[in-house]
Amino acid sequence: MSKTIVTYFSATGTTRRVAEKLAQEKQTDILEIKPVIPYTNEDINWQDHESRANVEGRDQVEVAMEPLDIRDYDDIYVGFPIWWYTAPRIIFSFF
Repeated sequence: MSKTIVTYFSATGTTRRVAEKLAQEKQTDILEIKPVIPYTNEDINWQDHESRANVEGRDQVEVAMEPLDIRDYDDIYVGFPIWWYTAPRIIFSFF
């Protein structure tokens, strides 16, 4: 039997709800990808060129969790919001 995990990053809760629903339906493990410093609404304001999310688009984001041992899983779902037509930088840090 294969083992599956749903991993996700959610700044506002939308992706969290989808990930929780998927994990429940598939009866899988679930893991939240968390930044060391949580995001505020001001941090993800795409209209502010100096907002944290815009500035991070050029840098790595520190993840507040132990690395996932992918050898424990056959299938890994990764959920995240799309920021500026791509994944948030925290996803690249997670990978």
